[in-house]
Amino acid sequence: MEKLDAQSALAAAVEEVLETMCFTLLLSSSALSGPEAAVPGAGFSNPVTAVLQFEGSPSGEFRLSVPLTVARGVGSGFLGREPGEVSDCQAGEVVCELANMFCGSVLSRLEAETIFHLSHPELAHPELAHPELAHPELAHPELAHPELAHPELAHPELMPAVPAPDGNAVSRLFELEDGFFAASLQFRLVS
Repeated sequence: MEKLDAQSALAAAVEEVLETMCFTLLLSSSALSGPEAAVPGAGFSNPVTAVLQFEGSPSGEFRLSVPLTVARGVGSGFLGREPGEVSDCQAGEVVCELANMFCGSVLSRLEAETIFHLSHPELAHPELAHPELAHPELAHPELAHPELAHPELAHPELMPAVPAPDGNAVSRLFELEDGFFAASLQFRLVS
């Protein structure tokens, strides 16, 4: 699988999903490289980051990082509401659903004949992205302690950097009318 193919697939998948599911036009997108690609969206103010794993051939991880204000704007199109009517929690749910749709679309474009199993998208830092979830056991008991189900979320510095030095990852920055967001796809090497 060539890096260029994955970059093109990521760009096309995001554009299609945004237009069809969120009624949002993508203004531009560009490949990230070097330090910018290490943690896409790291410079965003108040980012909402969704992560999911996929198993198949190839297997790997998909990560989507969206500033909260942009997540609300995209969420308004997805939910059919005004941006001011989209709560932080709903914005996070939309980012998770978009990560799922983007990843599925990219994988279908790259490996149409392969069956993939995608994990449920999880917010990387639900307590940071959603202040109202400071006590998640009250709103969503399953979110009370995500670090127990996913120890890597308690220590994100231990998570693998994206992209891998071996070049098996792609990262892109996307521009919308409301701002920017980043997505990355990392493939695990089979040893």
